[in-house]
Amino acid sequence: MSHKVTAHDETALKLLRDNCLPASWDQGAFFQDVYDAKTNVDGLSLRDLLRKDYKEWTEDGKKLGIASVVKGLEYLRGKGAFLETLKEWARERRLDVVCVMTTDGRGEEYKRELLVWAVRKQGAECLRLLMERAEERELKLGVWGNGELDDGVKRRAWTQGNLNMSRKQVAPLLRE
Repeated sequence: MSHKVTAHDETALKLLRDNCLPASWDQGAFFQDVYDAKTNVDGLSLRDLLRKDYKEWTEDGKKLGIASVVKGLEYLRGKGAFLETLKEWARERRLDVVCVMTTDGRGEEYKRELLVWAVRKQGAECLRLLMERAEERELKLGVWGNGELDDGVKRRAWTQGNLNMSRKQVAPLLRE
């Protein structure tokens, strides 16, 4: 993700190259190895994927949780019993709203997806707020998979056109 590289990062890399790294060091190969290690989650169960990078908070008496996963929704569905596992996860954590944000691919193949599920009645307002605010904040949501994960006003899944909006930018859209 070159858009996250700062001038400080460039200075640190130059210092390392000049003083610590062998001339044969291949930055591209190193980056590929790091990327492969980060995205190699095949051995993890659905529950482990949900808890690997998970944040939770309470806002106005509603408990919300967001899991960030380095694979897409189709991958998660392929693990089996995705919605059942997600619902059980939300029940155990006593969540009103559970979200899954995914990232997948690199470069031109990079994509983000978002699933929001108001698992309790009081969570429906958070989903409504997100849908209302998403347009004004240019989240650029598109229907995911012809709506096959959607369940009326309780659960929605989208592709996310604005790739710069991570959990830090999306989470406030759920809050009142």
